[in-house]
Amino acid sequence: MLLLVSDGGAQERASEAGVLVAQATAPGAGPAAGTGTGSGSGTATGTGTATGGTATGGGTPTGTGTATGAGTATGGTATGSIPDRDANFVMTAASSGLAEVAAGQLALQKASNAAVKQHAQRMIDDHTAANHELMTIAREKQLPTPDEPNQTHKQMVEKLRTQSGAEFDAAYMQAEVQEHRSAVALFRQQKDGGGDAKLAAFAGRTLPKLEHHLEEALKIADDVALGKKK
Repeated sequence: MLLLVSDGGAQERASEAGVLVAQATAPGAGPAAGTGTGSGSGTATGTGTATGGTATGGGTPTGTGTATGAGTATGGTATGSIPDRDANFVMTAASSGLAEVAAGQLALQKASNAAVKQHAQRMIDDHTAANHELMTIAREKQLPTPDEPNQTHKQMVEKLRTQSGAEFDAAYMQAEVQEHRSAVALFRQQKDGGGDAKLAAFAGRTLPKLEHHLEEALKIADDVALGKKK
């Protein structure tokens, strides 16, 4: 607590709440009071000078302190909200997963290579499980999810519908390589820089499988290009 005394005998006190009251009394001129408000931990100064019967009270608080408690602003990011990058991850990853399942089901019908069919079944199983986990997290976070692949993924699947046999095998495996390269990059980015902890953890758990899918797709694509049946 700071005590200040003016020439006219006025006393100014800065209370612990940061409120300064300055009082100055001049003989025969009546009292004059000046008030000021200071916040934080700054230093309050005030003067009260009586001249010619007129009392003036400064009472002006100055302080460079930092206000705490209710006056503290943090971060600039609203808690409870999901950044756009997380929402975009959900939409893109879910669309890719739905397309993987659709393309895998198509491959079971149209592929002629046994290794291609085995890969397709693995894509159906793994991406169905990953999609279920992602959708569960998205519902918990109240994030929108797609009911079907986006336009780009739809076009990929529709293009495969026009092919069959060895031509389908090559086109499907090329699409698998391209899609999994994109998926690996997407999930790695979310794992390392995602804002939501649950989505980042999901990306981290799923990334090794996607990397394995990519390695497998590259090998099978090479085998198909060389005309190998298994």
